[in-house]
Amino acid sequence: MKSVDNIKTFENVLHNSKDEASQFAALISNIGGNSPKNNIQRILLLIFDNSCATQCSWKRLRNNFGVSKLIAIKIMKGATPDGLISDDGIVEIKCPFSIRDKTSDEGIAANVPAVAGIFNKDGSLNKRRKFYYQIQG
Repeated sequence: MKSVDNIKTFENVLHNSKDEASQFAALISNIGGNSPKNNIQRILLLIFDNSCATQCSWKRLRNNFGVSKLIAIKIMKGATPDGLISDDGIVEIKCPFSIRDKTSDEGIAANVPAVAGIFNKDGSLNKRRKFYYQIQG
C-alpha cells in the first residue's frame, strides 16, 4: 500500500467481506519468519510502501495514522475473523472438538487443555495464552 487512503480502502474491504479477509489471511500465512514478531515485520515490509509507513504509527503519535486497531493487523496476529463487528471489531469463534456437545460454561468447567487458562480469575481473557488473538472477539 502506498498511502493512508489505500489502507482505509483495504480496511473497508476487509470489514465488508469475510471472504476477502480470509484470502488476506491465506496470503500472509505463507510469509513465515523465525518468531511471531519477525513474521509480522516481514508481512508489514511486504504490504506497506516506505512512503506510506512514514505516515503511520502504532498509536497515532505525532498525528500519524494509527494502525494498532486495523483489521489487517489483527489478521496478521493470527485472528482470521469468523465475523466482523462495527467499524473495527472482529469475532473469532473456537470450539475444541472434545467439548463440542457442551455449553460454554460446561466446557470451561471441563478444564480441558485447550480451554484451561483462557480466563483469568476475574473473568477477563488471559493475554499470555498462545492463542489469545484467536479467541478475542
